[in-house]
Amino acid sequence: MNFWDSRFGGEDFLYGKEPNAFFAEFLSSIDKKGKLLLPAEGEGRNAIFAAKSGWEVTALDSSAVGREKALKFARDEGVEIEYEILDLQNFEARPDQFDFIAIIFGHFPSAFRQDLHQKFIKSLKSGGHILIEAFAKEQLGNESGGPQDIDMLFSMPLLEEDFSGLSIIKLSYEKVFLNEGKHHGWADVIRFIGVRHKA
Repeated sequence: MNFWDSRFGGEDFLYGKEPNAFFAEFLSSIDKKGKLLLPAEGEGRNAIFAAKSGWEVTALDSSAVGREKALKFARDEGVEIEYEILDLQNFEARPDQFDFIAIIFGHFPSAFRQDLHQKFIKSLKSGGHILIEAFAKEQLGNESGGPQDIDMLFSMPLLEEDFSGLSIIKLSYEKVFLNEGKHHGWADVIRFIGVRHKA
């Protein structure tokens, strides 16, 4: 059993059933629905919210337990999502596939993080958005969640470099109060929204 299978193994939802607030607010501001990719989606809280809002959702995660819980959650809510088991190191980009990609607390080793982010850009349609909320390097030592490994945490310059191919709409370091299951309490986060240049 992998790490995330054991983390998602209980009856409760590790990060709750409500969507991430930053993601939900921006998603609700987009008039035109389309194809949404949610890497590292876990138990499906953001996927189900988006599907109920009219988006065509593809979720990715390495956890079969997370997938099973997400698909049951979707059935219970009367929506359909596509959910693939995938180690994101093996993600293959298909050009111009998605209208929106949201990475919510998706933390990856620097050994492949930048390459993965470039693949996400390649997968984005012209005019499409990428949104990220992730823990900042200042989160180290906080008890509100996130990997306690500086290599897997974020900074504004790091995201600015990784997504230099996008026009940046928002890039900020913020202290926010999280109330998302195990993510609970004051946290240091980086919030990013970028748009791919229209051809």
